[in-house]
Amino acid sequence: MSQSMSTPKKILLGLQEGTCNLKCAKCYTHGENQVSTNARHSGIMTADNLKKILDEVESFQPRIAPQTWDEPLINPQILNYLNEIKKRNLAITMDTNGLLLNEAKMNSMIEMKIDSIFVSLDAFTPETYKKVRGVDKLRFLTEKVEQFIHLRGVEKFPRIGVSFVIEPENSHEKDFFVEHWKKIADVVRVNQQFLSNRKLTNSPRSKRTACWSLDDSLMIHFNGEAALCCVDT
Repeated sequence: MSQSMSTPKKILLGLQEGTCNLKCAKCYTHGENQVSTNARHSGIMTADNLKKILDEVESFQPRIAPQTWDEPLINPQILNYLNEIKKRNLAITMDTNGLLLNEAKMNSMIEMKIDSIFVSLDAFTPETYKKVRGVDKLRFLTEKVEQFIHLRGVEKFPRIGVSFVIEPENSHEKDFFVEHWKKIADVVRVNQQFLSNRKLTNSPRSKRTACWSLDDSLMIHFNGEAALCCVDT
């Protein structure tokens, strides 16, 4: 790739696509609001294709997000794939629902020095978590995050964060969530929910502006196809 060309700062890699262990109502690919099921293909990126992509992007050192709209930890080779990325000194910023985290995975990510991992919680109480995620697993996940932080100890990486997407069912818990987790996690991330028309709720912008993500990120699916952006499912 020519060094004179503009290159993305972030690459989302569909290491595993089409499968998730949750069916969150707000999700456009697995939940009640799914709008793209028929258009999306399912599969796992081959190790050879992953290496080809990494070899091509290594020179401009983007950070790698090893997921698209699916749960990355479902991929049985995820730790091997993450190791391939780190062998090239590329930063990894991972998002996960956390349900498949175990001590072995945590220790491997600590050893590999994964740069950051965010566990999506979206709730402060078990009752609300069940509404937005469909399962009663908040206490289980809370213990997983706390265990991860304990295992990492004084090591710098990975940075361990929790995330909260504001939706009607959980908006009343946002402040409680932030106040609680800012004392425990390295980062607390709060996002707005995308609506089906691909717009944010309560956007503070008064006029239409160009999307910064088009110059910042590139999504590559498991089969090598590239998407315009992360919402171009």
